[in-house]
Amino acid sequence: MNATTNQWLDKSLRLPGVLAAATYRSDSAVTVQSLSPDFEPPAIEHAVKCAADVFAVLRFQQLPAEWLRWEFEKASFYCVCRNDQRGLGLFISKDPRQVNAAEIERFLTEFSHSGGEK
Repeated sequence: MNATTNQWLDKSLRLPGVLAAATYRSDSAVTVQSLSPDFEPPAIEHAVKCAADVFAVLRFQQLPAEWLRWEFEKASFYCVCRNDQRGLGLFISKDPRQVNAAEIERFLTEFSHSGGEK
């Protein structure tokens, strides 16, 4: 895990309501961190890889997408894929008292428009 990846994960885990986060690269390398025992790293990694596959299929079908949001019982899963095929996935609490939606959207937009991660 490189310094830039560490920085994105550290920043994301400080956002109110984030339960777990993961980054992925085009070579399928995934880095996971979880703040909740309900979100085990292998499950998070699997979800992020599935999201990466969805982005790839959409790209192949010429239906490019930058963001995905999946709703689960205990959390919402937001995933962003940049043009360089690097992505960030966040599991967010469904309790609106714990989440600052505008801050999370700003963070994901910042990641989406960042580039140059080595």
